[in-house]
Amino acid sequence: MVKKAVAAFLFGMIVVFGSLFGVNIEEAHAASNTAKNMTQYNQVLKSNLKNLNTSFSITYTGNQATLRKELPNLVKAQQKQEPLIAANLKTYRYKGKTVSNKLVVTYQVTYLATKAQEKYAQTESKKIARKIKASNKTNFDRVKAVNDYIVGKATYGGNTQTKYTTYGVLKNRVAVCQGYAITAYRMFKEMGIPVKYVEGRSKNVGHAWLKVKVSGQWYNLDITWNDPLPNNNYKRSYKYFLLSDSELRKTHSWNNTGLPVAKSTKFNFFKSTSSVTINGSTIYYANDKNRQRLYSYNVSTNKHKKISNTRVQYLAYKGGKIYFSNYTNHGELAVMKTNGKGQKNLNRTFTKNIYVSGKYVVYQTNNKYYKRAA
Repeated sequence: MVKKAVAAFLFGMIVVFGSLFGVNIEEAHAASNTAKNMTQYNQVLKSNLKNLNTSFSITYTGNQATLRKELPNLVKAQQKQEPLIAANLKTYRYKGKTVSNKLVVTYQVTYLATKAQEKYAQTESKKIARKIKASNKTNFDRVKAVNDYIVGKATYGGNTQTKYTTYGVLKNRVAVCQGYAITAYRMFKEMGIPVKYVEGRSKNVGHAWLKVKVSGQWYNLDITWNDPLPNNNYKRSYKYFLLSDSELRKTHSWNNTGLPVAKSTKFNFFKSTSSVTINGSTIYYANDKNRQRLYSYNVSTNKHKKISNTRVQYLAYKGGKIYFSNYTNHGELAVMKTNGKGQKNLNRTFTKNIYVSGKYVVYQTNNKYYKRAA
């Protein structure tokens, strides 16, 4: 779900701002700025919107006819150029009038986050991004880590407007697609990973996701659709991880004008996986095209290989072994080497939500969690 900003405007010579908008005149003057040309005007406008200023005036000393003509589209242009503005903006309106041969435009803006919430979002997202970057060597690993972090952190939904924001994801831990996407956008920007914010539609409703560049290729990343429903903090989906445009267009629609083309189909196999675990450059996955049998994919050699005929779910890698729920044998906890040999069952009860924590493998049976040394 994407929240669209609503605009309103009036243009005149003598309307009083305070009585029209209910704007605090002192606040408007305190935030006033001067611009001599359209480049400066746009810079001042961008600065105020990024800083979440609610009331501000811009005094324009350039060609008034030019500004009057372009004014209706200036905020929209800022939203298009800067996703952080688009994601935070809720409503805006403006009024222009001529004063002493200068055109003064006053804006009144509302946002989806407060300044305090935005400061929290900036601080926390940078902290998390730096930690992920330091602990992961490649951009592929970093993109996966951001996907996993947000999926594990947030639950889809929410009843307040913060559900559209990074604050909703990181503090309230409840958000919708806009919150998921803009949070990842911040983190990738902090890491220096090329990223684009995309708005389109899926299931006939507004939707937001990202395009990211990994190893010289652009891909689509929809973290919202990688978050399992009902919520499960111990399971990650990768069905919408690094997909090509052609693959994503099967479920999503968007205008790609001004956006990079995602041609590579290298990771489209993720769309047909129901469980994934990764060790270095090797991806182990349950292949849905072959009844969830265990396969591997080497990112470096670009080769897929069937490891075992065993049907697997809830994969977890640790110390050269793969732990999993054995769907060939009633979902019991099992383990095998990464070459498919040495398989053995570890219990006789249906097991799910398997993950590694330190030197232990943690798993759930009969609504209780247990751990065993890996």
